[in-house]
Amino acid sequence: GTLRAEGVVLDDGERLYGKEVILAAGAIDSARLLRRAATDPLTQHNPALRGTLRSVGRHAREHPEILLDLPGALHGLLHETPAGILGARIPLTIAGRRLEVRPYERPFHAAIPGLPEGPAQIGVALLDPRSVSIVEDDELALSAIPDDSDREVLDAGAGLVATALSTLAGGGGVDGARHVRRHIGYSQHLYATAAMGVVTDAGGRVEGLGGLRVADASILPPGLGAGPYASVFAVAEAIAETATTDMPGGFAR
Repeated sequence: GTLRAEGVVLDDGERLYGKEVILAAGAIDSARLLRRAATDPLTQHNPALRGTLRSVGRHAREHPEILLDLPGALHGLLHETPAGILGARIPLTIAGRRLEVRPYERPFHAAIPGLPEGPAQIGVALLDPRSVSIVEDDELALSAIPDDSDREVLDAGAGLVATALSTLAGGGGVDGARHVRRHIGYSQHLYATAAMGVVTDAGGRVEGLGGLRVADASILPPGLGAGPYASVFAVAEAIAETATTDMPGGFAR
């Protein structure tokens, strides 16, 4: 779809009108829609707005994560511990950087259709990344501006967890940790593509573009110290309350 001054034009040509549009297409698609609006002729008379829209998707963040295969013998052990380690979130600090150890209760293929079968895993995620994710204009893709310190801290955290796993499994601690398979990727938690204070205000309103709000992970600020799941719900509730107050006549759905 495309955002225009007269409303939202969907890919099939349908137009949606209203006094206010609330965009909740996700951190990638919301960013792409906003950046398309920057090229619309109707925004050309407003250089400040065009500059704001072109900044969308340029300074986003995502939590890089290393996944460690959990030895089969450990899955039952960690699941049955009184502390209930599997499914917990364990904070970890290395060199002043914040990480989170995420022991997943089920293999990802058991929860996400289409994934190849694999073992249960423990994730080590960096919560304060310095690397920047960039949403590309013409396709659903991300590029990145990496920061070497992110990889160093992640490697150190993964090494500690791998050593602990090897010790618990009777694999010899540090030496055995070499045999714990690693998978490097992202947590699929992209956020801050249209951050509050940069593109939007505290009510999700796009600066300079009246009648449009964003209500998803796009507007979360960089530096979020945890996975954004709960924060997205909080944002949605706050914006819904603000929008309802501002629009006493109600909304069309």
